[in-house]
Amino acid sequence: MNCSTQPPAGFIRIFTRFLELICAVLFFGGGLVPLQFCAAGGVSFQNTSPMLTARAYHTATTLLSGKILVAGGKTGAAGTATAEIYDPATGLWNATGSMLHARYSHTATLLANGKVLVACGQAGTNMLASAELYDPTTETWTETGNVTIGRASQTATLLPDGRVLLAGGGLFNGGAPTVTAEIYDPATGAWSGTGSMITPRIRGAAVLLPNGLLLMTGGRTDVKSLESAELYNPATGLWSATGSMNVGRFSHTATTLLNGLVLVAGGLDTNLTALSSAELYDPVSGTWTSTDRLHVARAQHTATLLTNGLVVVTGGSGGQPASTEVYKPTPTKNYWESTGPLITPRFAHQAALLPSTQVLISGGFSGGPLKAAELGTVER
Repeated sequence: MNCSTQPPAGFIRIFTRFLELICAVLFFGGGLVPLQFCAAGGVSFQNTSPMLTARAYHTATTLLSGKILVAGGKTGAAGTATAEIYDPATGLWNATGSMLHARYSHTATLLANGKVLVACGQAGTNMLASAELYDPTTETWTETGNVTIGRASQTATLLPDGRVLLAGGGLFNGGAPTVTAEIYDPATGAWSGTGSMITPRIRGAAVLLPNGLLLMTGGRTDVKSLESAELYNPATGLWSATGSMNVGRFSHTATTLLNGLVLVAGGLDTNLTALSSAELYDPVSGTWTSTDRLHVARAQHTATLLTNGLVVVTGGSGGQPASTEVYKPTPTKNYWESTGPLITPRFAHQAALLPSTQVLISGGFSGGPLKAAELGTVER
């Protein structure tokens, strides 16, 4: 006679599915919660083939084909112009055309036409004003219009009308944050000035809101980390102040959740101490509220929104660069859950979402620039 009180495995699977179906019809933040939104989900990591070039402070862009373009980065004291493509179907990297300029701490933006705009960045102690376009069909780079002011560690955001807003950044190695912002028009290949930010900032984080406005958060000035946040209106080209964060931070992450709230996590304070605090911005009220703290203080990490509404945070400086965790917004509670860890500890790396909803982690620093890459898979 079996006296076990454990339910059969089949029952557990059916019950779990039943809970997911309940989650699918719960209202959260004024909208229906996606079916997978309440799914349990840790993330496991496994090695994939290493990149051809070790790099950190590079960019990783998911192309329309689902392949990942990695470009530039710091390879030591200098930057590199090399670029390579990761093919999820084979798990292999292949060299593609090199950029016209070596750079790191630059930005890369996927345009509506499938090309990738790379702008500015650093080459040694030089701040670059150059910009170039990658064409996946020919695997070549071509010059496009130069930015008016060379800068690095700026933000670049694709606006709803297809233009790109470049904002902030540093004007020379290690300092001089700027308030200036510029707009790139893919139709003309030219940059034009737009309204300047209220506060100069470098290493801030910008996200597009569901209402079409852009939210700029944190960053630092010459002397301190910033609590302030501001909104850019593409229709008027002007910036306006919004509620300040509870904690000043830079080198943090900002992620627009499926419910329209913005999650800001980690970063560095004025004393260059890594932070574990996290907070949520409500675009309707323009206010911030604290949310569950990260299990690990971190900066120069990555945050990736999955299609099921979870946010995967990986690595970062702060003492535990192999740790990862997942932010789970639910109808009743928002919380972080430790997962992972990464196979290779790293910071200043990149994460890109694959069509399979896996997360590709590439490069970064761990005693030096890394070639190592790995895949994070959400467990159901």
